[in-house]
Amino acid sequence: IDAELVEWADMILTMEAAQFEQIAAMFPQAEGKMHTLRGFAEGELGFPGEGFDMSDPYGGDIDEYRAFAVELQDVIDKAAVKLEAFIDERPA
Repeated sequence: IDAELVEWADMILTMEAAQFEQIAAMFPQAEGKMHTLRGFAEGELGFPGEGFDMSDPYGGDIDEYRAFAVELQDVIDKAAVKLEAFIDERPA
């Protein structure tokens, strides 16, 4: 991620609060358009605090990856509805 991409983006979604904090530290001007994916999907805008990270199956077995895929699909489906509303509200 770089300053040009941050400036271009209407919204930045992160998988974890730690990623949110890293990007916010690098680009404080982006904080107003940043959200965690789960937080955004559940209506918690901005930095939602703990409990909104997506679980990371890295190093896990196939069942952990399958569970993550189900979890991720659910969160993406919810976020898609919110994104449609965001797009509709955005000035042309």
